[in-house]
Order: sequence, then structure tokens, then C-alpha cells
Amino acid sequence: MIARKVDWIIANHDKKTRGREFGAMMAMGSVDGLLAVWDEFERRREAGDHDLKVATIFTYAANEEDPDADGILPDPDFPGDAVPPAALPKRDRLQAIVDAYNARWHRRERPERRRLLRLLQSLGKAGEGP
Repeated sequence: MIARKVDWIIANHDKKTRGREFGAMMAMGSVDGLLAVWDEFERRREAGDHDLKVATIFTYAANEEDPDADGILPDPDFPGDAVPPAALPKRDRLQAIVDAYNARWHRRERPERRRLLRLLQSLGKAGEGP
């Protein structure tokens, strides 16, 4: 279902934004839904299916529960212990998304609450960049 929605957005974005003269915004009902859509857009970007400038922002709960927590910390250098991005806590996922945004747009934004307004303003200007 998500892949079909992303297909539609990729296929219709230029028409709906008058040749990218305007930006587009999509709101999601949950952070989990947003992350699933983000992952699909990134997967499709890596496959060369689009060059849309996609950004996201969300808030997360401090110290969220980890349903898979067993008290043993993974060792990223040990084969098979690397944590896939989708399994990271939301705070870490947000940091990874902001890191990707910074790399793509040559910025130095951080997701701390006190800097959230600046980050949101930066997201609004990202479409004006290279």
C-alpha cells in the first residue's frame, strides 16, 4: 500500500506542483507511518526512481519503550549484531534522517527541541537550494 502511494506521488508530483514551482507537504497520522513512507522514498531514491527533495520532521517520546530490549547491548563490530535502521529507537531514526538531510543539503541542523523551529525553517528553504 505504501509503495503504491509513493509511486503515485513520484508519478504526479511535477503535475501537481506545476513543474516544481510549488512545494508539497504530506501529514501522517503516526510516526511509524511516516517512517515507513520515508523508508520507501529513500529506497526509491537509491534505486534511481526519483530526484524529489523529501524531508521529514517529527517529535518523539523521551525514553520510549523498546519491545525487544533484553539488557544486552549489540556490538556493531560483531557479525550479525548490527541494528537495522528500522529497528532503531525513534530518536535515533530522527537523528539519522537529520544527518541525511544535512549531508544532502550541506547544512548542520540538529533535532533538539530548542532548535526545532530553526530546523523547520531550514526544511522550508531546502527546496530553494541546489
